Amino acid sequence: MNRSTRNHAARWFKMWVLLCAGAFLCVGGVVGCAGTYDGNYWYGPQPAEMVMESPNTSQGEVARGLVSLSGIRRADQEHGIPAAVEMKVRLENKTEFPIVWHPTSMLLIAGNLEEFPTPTVDPAGEIEISPQSHAEVVAAFPFPGDQYPGKFDLEGLNLRITIRWDEMEITQSVAFTRQRRYYPSHYRYYDYPWHPFYGHPYYHHSGFHWGFTVGTSYCD
Repeated sequence: MNRSTRNHAARWFKMWVLLCAGAFLCVGGVVGCAGTYDGNYWYGPQPAEMVMESPNTSQGEVARGLVSLSGIRRADQEHGIPAAVEMKVRLENKTEFPIVWHPTSMLLIAGNLEEFPTPTVDPAGEIEISPQSHAEVVAAFPFPGDQYPGKFDLEGLNLRITIRWDEMEITQSVAFTRQRRYYPSHYRYYDYPWHPFYGHPYYHHSGFHWGFTVGTSYCD
């Protein structure tokens, strides 16, 4: 075997070793990426704001709501926790009369108008919000059979909240849109999903390339 052939074989061997090592590290990163939330789903705005007003009185603003969508929570079979859309909701009473709120009456609708099942909430039960006070709950809208997206279009989500104030019901809603992540500065754009062996695809100024990344994760 001459020197040129040996050098050529050595280069190919080094490339093979690097590819195998990179694939091993990336697969390990994918396995280790199984956190609480699915990193492929990000939503905005964060938080979303709603204003609930009385339609029949001069009161004006009755309540203010802030909703932060935590993400798509993975199922935890060991602890019996289903896959769900999880969010934190804060309601503020802006009046001098109490507000009654049943958090389980909240309705979440997907982009294709499919309704999610009744949420589980923490704390559970009816909540009375005192004047000039607020209440917070964590709500989880489960996916039937722990499968997602299933029948749900998760590109957009709409949450509807109803409260009772001064013997009348007031309903308001907020909308969330699935967000995409961007590379800064010289990378033009990237989108999900990223390849488990080659990393994230990105557009470079000189054309399309595959960017090899190790240890990059979108998990919580």
